[in-house]
Amino acid sequence: MLDEAIFEISGAGIDVTERFNPILQHLQVEDHSGETTDKAAITLSDKNGEILLPKVGDSLSIMLGWRTAGGLTQVFNGIVDAVISRGSRTAGRELTISAHGFDTEGKAKEPLEFHKDKASLQDFMSEAAGKAGLSFQAQSKVGAINRDYWAAGTESFIHLGQRLAHEVGAVFKIEGSQAYMWPLNTPFYGVGAGDGTIRATWGQGDGSGNLIEWDIAPIVGRPRFNQARTRYFDHTKATWNEIAQAIGGMGNAAAAHTHRQPRADQAEASDTSGANDAVSTREAGTGIVKIRGEPAARSEGSCIVSGVRAGVDGSYRIDGVRHELTRSAGFLTSLELKQPGGGAGTDSRPVVP
Repeated sequence: MLDEAIFEISGAGIDVTERFNPILQHLQVEDHSGETTDKAAITLSDKNGEILLPKVGDSLSIMLGWRTAGGLTQVFNGIVDAVISRGSRTAGRELTISAHGFDTEGKAKEPLEFHKDKASLQDFMSEAAGKAGLSFQAQSKVGAINRDYWAAGTESFIHLGQRLAHEVGAVFKIEGSQAYMWPLNTPFYGVGAGDGTIRATWGQGDGSGNLIEWDIAPIVGRPRFNQARTRYFDHTKATWNEIAQAIGGMGNAAAAHTHRQPRADQAEASDTSGANDAVSTREAGTGIVKIRGEPAARSEGSCIVSGVRAGVDGSYRIDGVRHELTRSAGFLTSLELKQPGGGAGTDSRPVVP
């Protein structure tokens, strides 16, 4: 017997599941890896304009799952930021409630201008977050990075977090009133739900697999480099030097990646080379898989692809997640994949003469 997809929606602290169930047309949730905030969109049939218009700034929580296989899992918790009415003579009226993972009316988008001397990233970003009305927590290794000088130069807390994440090889994300930063290519430690490993398995016609379709390039040549190189100024010797860091697993890549901007000292140069190493490793392959709805999928988790073919099967980093629930197709999850590993990109079968 096929399982039944289920959902639960709360708006402004009120459970609206039963009210939305007969009029729900499309539900979509996107979980991205830091560069783009989490998003949700709920499209409802709005016959005669009878739905009470939601308010921008209302809280919105969404849970998805299966009735007999695991129940419900929260996939979104955010703030309504737009309500859109659409209609035509043929389609009638629809109302779409759009939400983001944090308050887009808040102070996170307000430019900051301050500096902090001889401090850790955790201390500097905590102060920046406080000015934006938020809290900040970095994974210990990232948070312990120390610099003689940190500065926010007329940039918002959002842009500041993204810039520093690029510099130190991390992911920056805001969820509600809490901001996080953790190393790139590692699971999001703030989720608290294991390592986020998801399986995408192609069945053998017996219905055993959950993989519906795929589009994967396990090897992409352009982002691959053999080393990451960054220049810095040695103040004690008044000379320019460089940090060169080997990038493993890049096959026949011959080019070295040289960071365009010199860094202030050796420590910053080392962080930047490490960041470029992580990006090159991450971008070495790419793809998309669509699977049976999986509410446990999280960005920065892992996806194990199997049953597709030699050279494609293996492990991948999840760069983005999109959950969709519709009356026609049911509950489906699409995963954007990066960072191939576990044999992906290598066909080890012997060559047949």
